Amino acid sequence: MFEVSTHDQKFDRQMRLWGGHGQQKLEEAHICCLGSGPTASECLKNLVLPNVGEFTIIDDAITCEADLGNNFFVDDNGLGKPRAGVVSELLVEMNSSVKGNPVIKNPSELIASDPDFFKTFSLVIACNLPQKSLHTLAMACYNNNIPVVVLSAYGLLGYARLQLPEHAVIELHYENDRYDLFVHPEQLGHFPELKAYIDGFGNLDEIKDGMDHAHIPYIVILSKAIDAWIAKEGSPPKGWDQQKLFKQSIKDMANVYDGDGAEENFIEAVEGAHRVYTKPSLERLSQLVLDDPKATNLTANSDNFWILIAAVKRYIANEGKGCLPCSVKIPDMTSTPDSYVRLGQIYKTRAIRDEGLIYAHAKAILSELKMDGDSISKEEVTYLVKNLRGVTIIRTGTLAEECDAKTFKIETVTDVFEDWVEPPPEGEKAVPRVINWYFAYRVVHQFYSKNGRYPGTGSDVDVDSDSKELITLQTALYTELGITEKVEEDCLRAMSRFGATEIHNIAAFIGGVGSQIILKTLIKQYLPLDNTFIFNGSHGAGQSFKF
Repeated sequence: MFEVSTHDQKFDRQMRLWGGHGQQKLEEAHICCLGSGPTASECLKNLVLPNVGEFTIIDDAITCEADLGNNFFVDDNGLGKPRAGVVSELLVEMNSSVKGNPVIKNPSELIASDPDFFKTFSLVIACNLPQKSLHTLAMACYNNNIPVVVLSAYGLLGYARLQLPEHAVIELHYENDRYDLFVHPEQLGHFPELKAYIDGFGNLDEIKDGMDHAHIPYIVILSKAIDAWIAKEGSPPKGWDQQKLFKQSIKDMANVYDGDGAEENFIEAVEGAHRVYTKPSLERLSQLVLDDPKATNLTANSDNFWILIAAVKRYIANEGKGCLPCSVKIPDMTSTPDSYVRLGQIYKTRAIRDEGLIYAHAKAILSELKMDGDSISKEEVTYLVKNLRGVTIIRTGTLAEECDAKTFKIETVTDVFEDWVEPPPEGEKAVPRVINWYFAYRVVHQFYSKNGRYPGTGSDVDVDSDSKELITLQTALYTELGITEKVEEDCLRAMSRFGATEIHNIAAFIGGVGSQIILKTLIKQYLPLDNTFIFNGSHGAGQSFKF
């Protein structure tokens, strides 16, 4: 009897989401977290529980009574002790398999004195850092191809930002139907085994047994229907009117299409009719990967991903005759067990053949580049081909580019401001757009760089004065960027009132958002944030932006 290990039992639910290979990547990761406040601890909690391999917390803060009110990962016993150590110890208590390392150093000072310190980590989390330190850290990590996740809970504002040079998502876990059944006439002409299977059913009108007729696989019905249509019309149906007539022709092939006794296989055929008159293609983001210059301009420094994409392109241009490689993924369909098993074997045999051809192309490319011919395995080819129809590349750009008026993507802001929003009820004031909170957060950092403190903080707090300075700073920023929209003064006054506090509910929320970004980035599955998320806790509204 097959026995499940204690480890697999413990993490069964999450491994159902990202598999054993995803879990392995997570458990091999070593994360560095700058800061030990509530945002940092809430984020780390959501990584320790699923069993991240190791984490290092860098902070020199001493645990005080204020921490007891907003950080669940400190307690009375930790008062007066380094907070990084207290948080690390309580986090590891939740999962002793994870290793936690407190480093009692000031994050900004460590960044300034030793930016190479971060080169060995899988990913770096930066929580509530000043802009100068953050940009130095982010650039050091960017140059070493290390992802950085920036998190901040600032009063009722939540901020998350992912920075990485390039991130390939092979296993997207797409929800929409991306089956490719190779029944489009152009594809079927290059798939003789499937064509022979379909031809083996003969003339469907001659199948008199009702049970047999009701269990003809719908791809057979589609192929027979499109052949009859082309024989009559000369080409596949074009336009909505012809496509409607084509679907009607499929309905007419059924013994019973509606009501009691309706043949499910013919209903499936009508639902999948587009498969024979629209040639399957990759969705836009996946096609952009194949069209990426990195898949053409290969060098000895190209990583395996781009070599495999180049190999896929060679296959499509040669043996594929313009078609994508076959995938073993086929949907359930009304059929007899024997017919469905035979069909699955046909697709599997073709997929193995295509994978072998792509592997040969990859080996040839490695040879051309004078690279190790064994540096790409057959398993890597199988993994890519299986998930090819969802492959995506993310490139986020740097934080420094985002804060430079010459490289800031002003078109993103223009589009956001032009988006329609529902007007407020009569007599009520409009809620500020989420984008206004983004700019409010930016000028808060400008305020800190200028004054050495955050607005609303200090021994002689003057919220009104700080608000006016924020308004002046944002007006100047808008002018520099070429933004003609009105400055939302309410947002800036709120930022002054927040006084740089980390409220626990906002910290818990944004820490949860950050942990999801980190998990997706580490396991290289699902689509992580691309690239900024702002949460307006005042009105319960959030939005992501790509800067």
